[in-house]
Amino acid sequence: MNKKRYWALWMILLLPLSMPLYAADDEDDAADDPEIVKKAVIWTNGDYYDGEYEGDQRNGRGVYIWKNGDRYEGDFYEGKRDGEGTYTWVNGDRYEGGYAEDKRDGEGTYTWANGDQFKGEFSEGKRSDGKLVKGAVPPVKKPVAEEKAPPPVATTTPTPAPASQANTEKDNPEIKDTQKQPAKTPEPAKTPTVASKPTPAPTQTPPTMSAMNDENHGKFIWPNGDSYEGEVVKGQRTGKGIYTWKNGDSYEGDFIKGTREGKGTYTWKNGDRYEGDFVANRREGKGVYLWTNGDRYEGDFIDGTRHGKGVLTWSDGDRYEGEFAKGKRTGKGIYTTATGDRYEGNFMDGKRHGKGKLIMDGVEEEVEYKNGILIDHVKAEK
Repeated sequence: MNKKRYWALWMILLLPLSMPLYAADDEDDAADDPEIVKKAVIWTNGDYYDGEYEGDQRNGRGVYIWKNGDRYEGDFYEGKRDGEGTYTWVNGDRYEGGYAEDKRDGEGTYTWANGDQFKGEFSEGKRSDGKLVKGAVPPVKKPVAEEKAPPPVATTTPTPAPASQANTEKDNPEIKDTQKQPAKTPEPAKTPTVASKPTPAPTQTPPTMSAMNDENHGKFIWPNGDSYEGEVVKGQRTGKGIYTWKNGDSYEGDFIKGTREGKGTYTWKNGDRYEGDFVANRREGKGVYLWTNGDRYEGDFIDGTRHGKGVLTWSDGDRYEGEFAKGKRTGKGIYTTATGDRYEGNFMDGKRHGKGKLIMDGVEEEVEYKNGILIDHVKAEK
C-alpha cells in the first residue's frame, strides 16, 4: 500500500469522529436562546402573576391577579395580554374573548354582573359591532369597564402595577343638578326694597345725597350702607343705574319707578352673575347665569327660575340642552358627557324619565327610564 492510499484511508476513518464535535457546538448555541419557564411573581403592591415567562417577558399562558381582586387568565405576548383570555372584575363583570396589545380586540362577550351581555366585535378596547342581550333589570348605564394593564416586565426589582382602578369609566352621568339655585332663590339676602325710594317717606331715614349732577342723575347713600348712583325721575330710580348693597351684591342696569325692569346684570358677592332680562325685580325672559366654578346656563327664565328652553353647561364639559320647568330638566332634552356619550329623550324633575336613545362607544340603544333608573334597553336597528 503506497503512502497516498494509506493517508486517504485514515482520513475516511477519522471523519465521523469529528462530526459530533461540530453538532455539539450547535447545541451549545441553541442553549443560549431563552426558554419558556413557569414563574410565580408577587409585586410589592400586592399584585400577583403565575404563568409562563420567556426570558424576562410574560409569554404564553398565565394568570394575573390585581390587589383589588381583578383577574386575567389567558395568553400573554411580550408582557401584554395578546390572544385569547378572560378578564373578571371584582364587581362581577366579565369579559371573555380576543386581545391585542393589552386591549379587547376581535370576537368577545362582555357580561355584566346582573346577567346582561354584549356579544360581538371589539376594537381598541371598545365595542364595535354586535348584539346587546338583556338579562335582569340593568343599572343606570352599562359602561364596559376599563381594564388595568399588568405592570411591565418583572425584573429583579419588580415594577409595581399602575394605580388606576379597574372601572375608571364614569357612570352614566348622574345627571347633576348643581343648581346652586341661582343665588338665594334667586334674590339676594337684601332686596332693593330695603332702600326703594331715593326720596323716602317721612317715616324712613332719608339717604344722604352725596352728589347730584343734575335733576335726573345723582348718588345716594343709605344709613344701612346701601348706595345708588344713576338716573332719577320724580324722586324714583328710573333709567340706568347701579345699586350696591352693603353685603357686596350689586345690580347694574335698567330701573323703572324704583324696581329692576329691563336689561341688567346682577352680581352676587360670591362671584355668581346673572345677565339678562328683569321684570318687577325678578329674572324674567332671556338670560345667562354664570357660576363661579365655571358652570353656565343660558336660556329662558320665568319668575326667577329656569323655565322654558335652555342650555346648561358644566365646567367638566358635560352639557344639557332642552326643556326646563321650575328650575329642573323636564320635557325633551339631550345630555352629552365630556367623553361624547349622549342621551336624547325625556326628562322629569331633573331625571331621565320615559323613552329615549342612548349612544355610547358608537353603539346606539333604545332605552326607557323611570325616575332616573334604566328599566329597558335594546340595540337600535341601523
